[in-house]
Amino acid sequence: MIRITDEQRGNLRSLLSILHEAADPSFAAALWLHPSDVLGVGSYEELVCGLFDDLMIEDALGASTVFGVEVGSAAPCLRAFVEKLERFEQKRVQRTGTDQPADSDILSDASWREVVKSARVARLELSKALAEGQR
Repeated sequence: MIRITDEQRGNLRSLLSILHEAADPSFAAALWLHPSDVLGVGSYEELVCGLFDDLMIEDALGASTVFGVEVGSAAPCLRAFVEKLERFEQKRVQRTGTDQPADSDILSDASWREVVKSARVARLELSKALAEGQR
C-alpha cells in the first residue's frame, strides 16, 4: 500500500482533474465555453497554469514517481503528456503570435488531438498505478 501525505493526495487529485479536462474534449468545452455552477469554470490558460505553475509538474516528475509517490509506468506517460502540451503551446504561440488563446481555437485545433490522446493515456496509467498502490 502506498502511503501518501495530504499534500501529495491533493496534488494527485489536482493532476487527475487536469488530465481529465485535457483528455475529454466535451468536458473541456463545457468548462471552457459554457461555464456553469454545476461544472465550474475553466480555460486552456487555467489548465496550463495549473499544471506548470501551481503543480510545478516538471519538478514533480521523477523517473517513476510524481510528487514523490511511486507510480511506475505512469511517470513516462505523464512526461509524454507534459512534453506534448509544451510542444503544442510553443507551436501555437509561433503560429498565432499570441499567448492569449481563445479556448474555442484550442479545442478546434487539429494538433490539440495529440495532446488529448496523450492525456488519456496518462490519466489511465496514473489511475491504474494509484489504484494498485491502494491494495
